[in-house]
Formats: sequence, C-alpha cells, structure tokens
Amino acid sequence: SQLDPGERDDLEKLGTVRRYRRGDVLFHQGDDAGAVVVLIDGHVKAVMMNDGREVILAFPGPGELLGELPAVDGEPRSGTVRAVDDVEALVIPGSAFRAFLERRPRVALVLLRSVAARLREADRQRVDYAINDVVVRVASRLVDLCDRYGAEDEAGIDIGLGITQDELA
Repeated sequence: SQLDPGERDDLEKLGTVRRYRRGDVLFHQGDDAGAVVVLIDGHVKAVMMNDGREVILAFPGPGELLGELPAVDGEPRSGTVRAVDDVEALVIPGSAFRAFLERRPRVALVLLRSVAARLREADRQRVDYAINDVVVRVASRLVDLCDRYGAEDEAGIDIGLGITQDELA
C-alpha cells in the first residue's frame, strides 16, 4: 500500500502468483535465501524453532513481505512460514528483488521503515515478556489480534485466524 502505482506494477512484473493451501509451508527456518513473498490474500504463521519448541513471531497478512531480509543479506531463512488459511502470494526471485531495490531507492526506504517497525515491535514484546506474567501477556496478545484482524459479529469479535489455543499461548 505504500508503493505508488508504477512501483507496484514493476514489482508485480518480477514475480509469479502462487497459491498455498492451509497448512502448506512456504519456507523453512535454515533454508537458503531465496524468493521474496508478497502476501496478496490470506494469512501465514511465522515461527522460529528454539530447543525443539515453536515460538510464534507473527501472523502476517495481505500486503506484507516475507523473506526480504535473506534476499537482501544472503543469510539463511530465520524462521518457518506456514499458511494459516488458503493463501495467494506473489513470489519474486531474491536476485530480482535486490535489483528492484537498487533501481528504486524510495522502495528501499519503504522497506527499511517496515523493518524498523518490526524491530520496534520485537523490542516491545521483549519488554512485555520480561515484566508481565502469562495472563497479562495472553490478554495483551488477544487485544493486539483484535485490533489488527478483528471484525465484530453477533458473538463478539472474530479475528478470522484459524489459530489454536496452544498457538495463542
């Protein structure tokens, strides 16, 4: 949404639209840097494995980028991304994405702002985990999910994500 129409068109020309079914893995933690994925429709779950435990990082949705950091720095993927529901995505080769950023410095600045926002959110979460107990953290996460994805219905607020209680915890 932060790209102008010309930038958006140029970016779309670089990729191929792919569809993933609920439960499909888009990429695994530790995979070589590869394509950048732009979510068009649906949500995914981004996780990291630590000592055999899955740690959920985020539930990215339409308009969000996945895999842009490995495409830029060449490092392996830092997490696993799995479709939470059916997903449609634009898949762009990493080399084409890097070349696009070199040709479009304003887009690189947009990307930098996005990465900075995620870093600030990660810092906020670290503080939250350090000072709040489990009940407060779960309540805070529920409020965040409602704010980000919630839609009111007759039963309350539906976040529209097919996540389990274990994933929420």
